[in-house]
Amino acid sequence: MSQIDQLKQLVRTLLDDGRPHTLDEIKAAVQARHIVLPPQSSALRTAIYNLRKFDGYLERVAPGVYQRIDAGCGPAPGQPLTLKELRALPSRIEATKSSLQAFDWITCSDEELAAAREKAALLAKLGFFSPTPEP
Repeated sequence: MSQIDQLKQLVRTLLDDGRPHTLDEIKAAVQARHIVLPPQSSALRTAIYNLRKFDGYLERVAPGVYQRIDAGCGPAPGQPLTLKELRALPSRIEATKSSLQAFDWITCSDEELAAAREKAALLAKLGFFSPTPEP
């Protein structure tokens, strides 16, 4: 099993409780399992990226904080939102809009740019965001 696969398995195990976990907690779990990562290694970053983008297993709920998507951590696709989820939406949408308005579109990575563009397009489609300033 590759090191990235080991890290993905470890992150899955840690996030199976359904609660959000910080990157520091994930790193502590890596150390507890005696997985040695060189200081400049991108293996953990790659494992988290793969779990987010390709596996659809986790989401970033705040900078450096990750949570499992499925199994009670949010509505299943096609399911209506709960009242609690609806109440949280306006503040989360405003936070997302603010982050997009402050986003460094020039010096970001290709992955960050693609994610920001997708967020902006989805918010615009829902009528919550205008990519160009209003007159």
